[in-house]
Amino acid sequence: METAGTRTETALRRRRADVDRRRRGGCEQRTSHRPDTERRRLTQTLARVDVAHDRHLDRVHPRTK
Repeated sequence: METAGTRTETALRRRRADVDRRRRGGCEQRTSHRPDTERRRLTQTLARVDVAHDRHLDRVHPRTK
């Protein structure tokens, strides 16, 4: 059982395994929740663009009521 630098070695090994897993798109275990917030932000942006586009269409091509 080695004592010198064991902790950093295991951390490196774990990080390497994480990177491999992420590349393969396997189970999302030790990843941050950043992708989730990015998805939420994108959805909000798309909704905002949708509303603006509807407003623009109403202005340019008024719907016949």
